[in-house]
Parts: sequence; structure tokens; C-alpha cells
Amino acid sequence: MFCPQSSVFCLLLLSSVYCGPPKDIREEEMRSRFFSLLSQQAGIEGNGNSESGRYYVGGQVNGLSLSSVLLLQNNNVDVLQININGVFRFPATYPNQNPYSVNVLSQPIGKNCVVPNGVGSISGRDVLDILVNCSNFP
Repeated sequence: MFCPQSSVFCLLLLSSVYCGPPKDIREEEMRSRFFSLLSQQAGIEGNGNSESGRYYVGGQVNGLSLSSVLLLQNNNVDVLQININGVFRFPATYPNQNPYSVNVLSQPIGKNCVVPNGVGSISGRDVLDILVNCSNFP
């Protein structure tokens, strides 16, 4: 599929193709490379501003409905509203070795969202592998 570099719609469409749990290690590696490329195309670079030693925190959201509103929070300070599935990034940059703690501040109506890997420390590069998985209430 050909997509112009600036086509956000196309990037979102492609990201939906690769959502869900990987079946084996090769698929996991392919997805990692895909999301890295997707992040770069969406303007979410993989190395932050390494010259200033500041880096981004972000990842991937799965399972939202069209009318969903999800609020994520990093370090109990930075808040990010998310309305669609796909890649996300907090607009702030953080220094190297800074801890991050991404959690759900407000759940979408009728959904339960979890962040299984939202805690860690920045290690000389952007953190772009945080997963936010949303599912319907039973």
C-alpha cells in the first residue's frame, strides 16, 4: 500500500492492521520495526532531542471505540487526551534517567483500559513502547 508521508489517515489505517498480540518472536520484531517507522512518519522521532539530553514518552493505544475519550497521565503531572487507536506521545520531553509512570487518569465510558508496562526510566532514547489496552466491560 502506498501512503504519502504526510498522510495521518494512512498511518492510522496501517497501525490498525498490526494491532493485537504477536504470534511469535519474528512477528514481535516486525511489529517493533513497524511501530518505529510509524512513529517516525507521524512525527514521533525515535531519539528525542539527544543533543539536549531530553526524550519523549509514548506508545500505542488499542481497543478504543469511535466516541471514546481516554485521559492518560505521566508522572502525575502531564495529561494527554486520546480519542483514537494508534500511536501517542506526551508533548513534554524528559531528561535522561528520568523516571516515567504512565497511568489511566480517566477511563472511557464502557471501557476498561490498562497500562501493563507504563513504569520505567528513560535510558538515552525515547520511550515509545508503552501499551494501553482497552476492552469492553463484560
